[in-house]
Amino acid sequence: MAIPWMSARLPGWRAWKSLRIRKLKLSFVAIHYIYIILCIFVGAVLMILPGNTGMKFVDALFFASGAATQSGLNTIDVNKINTYQQIVIYFLPFITTPIFIHTMVVVVRIYWFEKRLNHIVEEARKNALHRVSSRSRTSLHRTRSRPGTRDAELGERYEKNGGRVKKSTIQFINAEPSSRPGFAPEHDELDGITETNPGDLSRQISGEHIKFAPTVISEGATPAVEHAETQSVNEGTAGESVFRGRRRSLSRRLSFETGRTRSRSRSPSPPAPYLSYIPQVGKNSQFLELTTEQRNELGGIEYRALKLLLVILILYYVVIHVLGVIVLVPWILKSGKYGPIVTDFGINKVWWAIYTSMTTFNDVGFTLTPDSFISFQQAAFTLLFCAVLIVAGNTGFPLFLRLFIWIAFKLCPDAYINTQDSLHFLLDHPRRCFTLLFPSRPTWWLFGILIFLNIADTILFLVLDLQTPVVESIPVGHRIVNALFQAVSTRTSGTASVPIGSLHPGIQVSYLVMMYISVLPLAISIRRTNVYEDLSLGVWRDPSESAPAAPSSDEGSYIKAHVRRQLEFDLWYVFLGLFLISVVEGRRIADASDYAFTTFSVFFEVVSAYGTVGLSLGYPGMNASLSGAFTAFSKVVIIAMEVRGRHRGLPYDLDRAVLLPESGSQAGSTGDVATPAPGLVRSLSREGRERELRRVKSK
Repeated sequence: MAIPWMSARLPGWRAWKSLRIRKLKLSFVAIHYIYIILCIFVGAVLMILPGNTGMKFVDALFFASGAATQSGLNTIDVNKINTYQQIVIYFLPFITTPIFIHTMVVVVRIYWFEKRLNHIVEEARKNALHRVSSRSRTSLHRTRSRPGTRDAELGERYEKNGGRVKKSTIQFINAEPSSRPGFAPEHDELDGITETNPGDLSRQISGEHIKFAPTVISEGATPAVEHAETQSVNEGTAGESVFRGRRRSLSRRLSFETGRTRSRSRSPSPPAPYLSYIPQVGKNSQFLELTTEQRNELGGIEYRALKLLLVILILYYVVIHVLGVIVLVPWILKSGKYGPIVTDFGINKVWWAIYTSMTTFNDVGFTLTPDSFISFQQAAFTLLFCAVLIVAGNTGFPLFLRLFIWIAFKLCPDAYINTQDSLHFLLDHPRRCFTLLFPSRPTWWLFGILIFLNIADTILFLVLDLQTPVVESIPVGHRIVNALFQAVSTRTSGTASVPIGSLHPGIQVSYLVMMYISVLPLAISIRRTNVYEDLSLGVWRDPSESAPAAPSSDEGSYIKAHVRRQLEFDLWYVFLGLFLISVVEGRRIADASDYAFTTFSVFFEVVSAYGTVGLSLGYPGMNASLSGAFTAFSKVVIIAMEVRGRHRGLPYDLDRAVLLPESGSQAGSTGDVATPAPGLVRSLSREGRERELRRVKSK
């Protein structure tokens, strides 16, 4: 509300205030911060709401922060809080995990597609109906062949001609013109193509003599949209424009088919078989030089892909949670060895299984048993199954998601052509639809990095702790299982099957490093597949100059730039948190008799909070993290580290997965221009806008 005397004395106050309001646009990262912080405060209030819980508000805030950020550090033994409070920190991670939040982004994008881009939604529906009806009409003329049959026939012709393919005479099956101007006919309209002698290249249609020049495609040529140069058409004919349009479209399709035949053995698949045109695709799925109709068609397939992706994400999120419960409940109920252990802690067996499934898949780290998984050191099946849940809910989620989509695409019946197209689009251009879904090459890169880190952690655990009493007492077979479980948990959930404070100092340092770099594989995969990260790194490349694939040296330099910036960016926060806690807890750190309260243990706790892992060296006499021995101010610092660390894996700048295709026509044919979803993303930097403006004006 404006202050009256200020408005009277300062005439520009109202204009300044109006300008400030108009410029106040929250970015996706800002909304993410607000949402996480709001969930933390709501969770803290809910935990102390019943009253007489004996829990201080700062401890409730600490628990809520650990649940909302998936850090899992605790100041009080989880087993000692009441069931109601356990239920609060059980449900809070469900609505704050990266999978849930990025799924909500998909929901918002679908909503804005339907609300703001009605023409694209309608176009998507028409395209879907057109493709289905086209397949139905085709089935009346011939028995539909298996995928690849037409490619095999073209391949045989290619081999018979000695590696040279000649265009064939084209016979039309359907005479009616396409109802969508600018769009090519479907694949099935090409089934009337027959091959004749090269000399017989003329055909009379309604008095028109059309001659096709025998264009020769040499071996190794890149398939592209082709236009015949020689044609003789009697002027004044009524069907001239219609036939020209059909001829260009069919020429495009013929080129597409012949290119796909060669690609089976020599090159990748065509860029977009789910579109009626062959697009020019730049870096990170940026479509270039699109007309308005082509952009609308692209938006239509993207809209259908988003709707299918939403179903897949919901199924993934629900099925994995349910699977964990289905597996762990019978196991703990029938286990004569571990069932009594859970009962002795005063925990219901079914509740333990339900809670453990949640805390491992959501990578929270809270456990109802006070010693985490130490009581289950020799339960090989449980440790391995929980390790799979941990991977599936965090760093391995992009791998499992793409694998699921790929399997669904391969198994999808040919009758469901629209579903096939949507799955194919998700595989070809994943970062247009979802932040945590990557193309094939970055996915394999992420898989290799995860395998390398897990193997390295496992080997270090087995080698450095050969003579450590707490590890030496475990049988060799179970020791390997514990090493693998600890390697998986170190960078994600923070659960422990061995007491971390009793391990070799070298393995403690290695765990500290792993916690610090825990987000790097996923964060770098996100940023290397986001075209707008070039601006944030100060690297600008005109989209028209994009190459299909960068050389390995350029790719390595690009990744190194991201890693360097990430490490430099994080160090300030980590050492600031360490400095503040060291100042407040200085007397205890300096006390030599308090051997468990050292600078290294505090540093370990800060890095664990910032990495949202949850591992802790602990403190004697309490089944909680070292944070339980901190003062209130130090606990608040740890909470701040958790909140900041929760956002370190998000993109620096605009992300394709939270953008919408442009609703207007101002882009013309300049390319795949996108408009941010209102309230989700921020605008480009000033330098980026100026460069983009100069690029557009130069066209």
